[in-house]
Amino acid sequence: ISPEGGEAVTLGYDYFWMPYSTQYTAKNTFDAFRGNFSYYFSPFHHQVLSVKGSAWVAPQVNSNIFIGQQQGGGEYSFSPLPPLYLVRGYPVGEFIGSQLYVGNLEYRFPIFYQYSGHGNFPLFFGRWHGALLLDSINLQGAYYDSSNASQLPILRGINTGVGFLGTGGELRSDLTVVYGFNFTMRLGAYYGLS
Repeated sequence: ISPEGGEAVTLGYDYFWMPYSTQYTAKNTFDAFRGNFSYYFSPFHHQVLSVKGSAWVAPQVNSNIFIGQQQGGGEYSFSPLPPLYLVRGYPVGEFIGSQLYVGNLEYRFPIFYQYSGHGNFPLFFGRWHGALLLDSINLQGAYYDSSNASQLPILRGINTGVGFLGTGGELRSDLTVVYGFNFTMRLGAYYGLS
């Protein structure tokens, strides 16, 4: 249902340059450093504990909140790839900042192996498995505050040291559609704790 052992590390550097304009008076160039770490191990037969960490740091970003910022939060429905800074239990783009530190912990376990379809109908169900998860983010930047329902959400600025947690569970099924296209279908329920 998942890699049962191993680790992966990626590191990157980005340099952003935007030409000067009358709209922006500050320096519009900045450096950004990013990194991802994944570790998988199997405490029991075919059950997996997945630990992931991601960071994005732009140390010299100017004060404009929309320039040189990275976003974190939930994911789009029907997206083939999860976002790099995934915090389930919160809306897409809930967090924006010049420094993001995200941690994801998942316990994945098999439920049953169906490996069947219905006649010649082009839908084949494979493995069914579940996951319990805990996501966290710590950032320097802002989050969208929608606590006042009578107004539009506003940005609330925060410094590094303030964290947010999200938790949830998922039911997953591996599918083959039209005799050759493999997908993993997920049904999840998430809740933001902070």
